[in-house]
Amino acid sequence: TYEGWYYIDKNGNKVLGPYDDEEVSFFSEGVAPWSGYLDNGDYFVGYIDKNGDAAITLYQGDGENCKLELLDGSYTPDSSVGSYFSEGHAIIEEERDGSRYPIHIIIDTEGNEVGRIALSAPLTANILSVVHDGLIIVDFYDTDANGSAGIGAVDIHGNIVVEPGKIAAGNAY
Repeated sequence: TYEGWYYIDKNGNKVLGPYDDEEVSFFSEGVAPWSGYLDNGDYFVGYIDKNGDAAITLYQGDGENCKLELLDGSYTPDSSVGSYFSEGHAIIEEERDGSRYPIHIIIDTEGNEVGRIALSAPLTANILSVVHDGLIIVDFYDTDANGSAGIGAVDIHGNIVVEPGKIAAGNAY
């Protein structure tokens, strides 16, 4: 019978869980991105440690005013995208008031904002990678043309360092 998803140790023993499948992610740099309702009824967005305790709290409250969202990734540590820590940084989304396109916030391992990928209209960003060699691969999307303006890269502060169109489609690493 299905019990949910669990984190297991090296011996296959259940150590955390059960979780719904949309709540499960892998650990990187000692933490795993997690969002969901806590036992006290609060909505939580942040990172848990290997004990299942909150390690980095980005949001905790009723959930109604939460504008933060973790990026979707995969359930395996070879995922190249998602709100996973890499080189001490992770990327999360924040909904903008009145806009259908989010901005992306780059945080450090304490949850402090170190940069933003907040492009001016008509450009928006689709994140294609975690931080690698200090860069984040981005598909710059032109909302006026309804298509890609090209793939480029930003640094951990959100500055464009490789102009859109300078990187071919696919994984740049």
